Amino acid sequence: STLLYNYYNTYFNNIWEFNKMEVVFLSYNLIIFGYFMIGLILIFLKKQKKGIWEKIYLEKEGAQSIESNIKAETENRLSYKDITIIIGFHNEEKKLPFLLDSILKYIPNEVKIIFVDDRSSDNSYNIVEEFCKKRKNTTLLKKEKIINKDLSPRQDNIQYALNYIQTPYFIVLDADVIITEYYLDNILTFKKQKFFGYGTTFIHIENPKSIIEYIEYSELFFLFINSLIFYLFKLPGSCMGNNLIINTKKFKQINGYKNIGKYIVDDMALYHYVYKNFSHKEIEFIPKAKLYTLSYKNLKDHIKQKKRWFFDSIRVSFKYYKLTFFASIFMFLVFFSIICNLIINPNPILHIFLFINSFLLIKTYTILFEEKQINTIKLSLIFFLEHYFWVILWIIY
Repeated sequence: STLLYNYYNTYFNNIWEFNKMEVVFLSYNLIIFGYFMIGLILIFLKKQKKGIWEKIYLEKEGAQSIESNIKAETENRLSYKDITIIIGFHNEEKKLPFLLDSILKYIPNEVKIIFVDDRSSDNSYNIVEEFCKKRKNTTLLKKEKIINKDLSPRQDNIQYALNYIQTPYFIVLDADVIITEYYLDNILTFKKQKFFGYGTTFIHIENPKSIIEYIEYSELFFLFINSLIFYLFKLPGSCMGNNLIINTKKFKQINGYKNIGKYIVDDMALYHYVYKNFSHKEIEFIPKAKLYTLSYKNLKDHIKQKKRWFFDSIRVSFKYYKLTFFASIFMFLVFFSIICNLIINPNPILHIFLFINSFLLIKTYTILFEEKQINTIKLSLIFFLEHYFWVILWIIY
């Protein structure tokens, strides 16, 4: 609040006034803000590993309750037979082989999988059909037309598959994701009593020289930080729609997406609906449940996707304006402050410190999530430049 008070007074009187003391003060605050975000990540991940820390502590103390502790954790954990994976697809013949290969590697045959072909006109159906012959507990459904016209194609696929689910929980994946080695172990830590949980999704870097892949990675990283901060402060936000685990009984009780409405950003709509009609306690963020998604190969498709996401996010925010008002005002003040200090005023010191913050944040993330294939300097630079893009979008929003 001191930061906002000082700088708004300055800029409303003279937009270009910027003395040395203010530069030092703001730079210091930017560094603290960067470490604050890193601290949030570390604290949150430590909570995720709480069971591990307890076991280590008990072992050091020579306690006799280690076995009972492990037994209790095992009993509360979801099993392979508790879940069904839903994967909808439409003309994904180029991306499906990556997903199917990762399923064979990391998803045991005990886990049921339902594929929904959403009127594909390419070879996608045949690819999945051949896969189903190789793997047990796999079902392939074919949609000849849209079942629910009041839903988006993705929502319609989930709603259609819901009739075939017999397990207490189901996981929603997209056809363009790649499952990682420990994904299933982490997503199964989802607490049984909750409505839904969500993991993290990042771009699969196929070509380290590709700028588009790094731009997309940077944007998903931004969404990851955004999701983490909003979740920790118990504010309605967004989540990764291609990486959800949902309580089947509770989802059916609200009649699925039929009561939520037609949205492209169905994950955000679900988040706000549960937040409003149930509580934040019904939602769980599982950051270690990590997936990769394949990048768009050209900038045009990338921009189209972000445009759809952005405008549909505004629709959700307007519908749930009572929930999003304070969060939006908070973000507006933060980003407006950055606009005033970093774009209107050309002082290079502030830009340098913002880049250092970006680098520290991304370096911490790459270590924690073992993202060894990432060029930290390159990603930090793109993330730093995209600050301005996202700041302008938030101001408009």
